[in-house]
Amino acid sequence: MLEVTIQQRRCIGNGCCVDIAPDVFAMGDDGVAYVCENGRMLPKDATAAVPAHLEDLVLEVVDECPAECIRVQLAA
Repeated sequence: MLEVTIQQRRCIGNGCCVDIAPDVFAMGDDGVAYVCENGRMLPKDATAAVPAHLEDLVLEVVDECPAECIRVQLAA
């Protein structure tokens, strides 16, 4: 299973993450992206577990993010 984190201080608010994987990412009121888990937006710099059926989309987001602020890792 993958885990994903956004480094909000580097996020430019492009929104491509939300466009590609809206079940995993959301835009906050502050104009930057956040990760979501179980339908709710997590706090700044939080790590979210990625459901197996969305892993490929999250990896696509990592490749497409112009700010390169999204990090994934294998869950322990």
